[in-house]
This record gives sequence, structure tokens and C-alpha cells, in this order.
Amino acid sequence: MKTNRFIVIISFLLLHYVYTNAQSKMNFHLDMNLYAHYNKGMWSGQAYMIYSVSSKIGLGGGAELIGTRDDYTSVPVFATVHYAPIKNVYLFVDGKVAPIQRDNDIASGVMASVGCGYTKMFSRKIGMNFKIGYNKDHLVRKDYTDNVDALLIGLGFVF
Repeated sequence: MKTNRFIVIISFLLLHYVYTNAQSKMNFHLDMNLYAHYNKGMWSGQAYMIYSVSSKIGLGGGAELIGTRDDYTSVPVFATVHYAPIKNVYLFVDGKVAPIQRDNDIASGVMASVGCGYTKMFSRKIGMNFKIGYNKDHLVRKDYTDNVDALLIGLGFVF
């Protein structure tokens, strides 16, 4: 457990270093997502950074905490690509992997999300984010495997 905390602390310090050295091209996002699925209540919290490669393309990565009504969680890390064909409107693709599995409490697996979003910046470094998309999860627990297809609705802050 101490190793995981150490990795998280080092990761955030590294992200902070990169963020301070590329402030004009990098944004930090905190999003809360709800997944609409016919028999599962799922939610997630995401923390990630986007680096603007150009005015239309952003690359990033981060971590997510997923929870379900079935009382299990998953903690994937992910990479994301944003493409903005119109100012403030973007298309996104997220590829996620959750490598840690512990009994039936924490599920491992692979996940993907695609969709579109809208970002409203109130100043150069403060804004809000809304997104909607499709989410596909393949989660593995000790007892069984769970495949989830869901509608993703997210709201968050941009710094």
C-alpha cells in the first residue's frame, strides 16, 4: 500500500513539474462522470492533464476512480486524445487500463470511452467542462467478469 501511495505522490509531482514548465499549453481537468446503464449504477472521478500539441489536438493522461452500486471499485490509469474541430467543442477518445485487482473489492480490466465535449473558459486558466459519450468496460473480479456498455455524462472543472 505504501508503494502505491509513493507512486501516486511521485506522479503528481511529475505532473506538477510538467504543468509549471508548459503552462500556456497545458490544462488540468477534474471531472465527475455518471454512467447510464440499465442495471448498474456507476460513477467516476477523473483527474487528468491535457497538453495542446496544436490549436486543435490535445494529448493527455491521468487517473480515474470508478465506483458501482455493486460495491466494487476500479482504479484505471488512462491516456486521452482530444480533437477540437470547432473552438470549445472537442471529440475525445480515452483508453484505460486498471492493473490492480484485490479480491472482490477492486476490479482490474480494460476500458474505453469515446464522445464529444464542450469547454467554457471563464479566464485563461479557469473553466468548466461538459462531455457526453459511450463507455465500454471489461472488468475482472475474483469471482466473475463484467462487461458494461454505458452512456457517459460528465461535468468538471478546468484549471
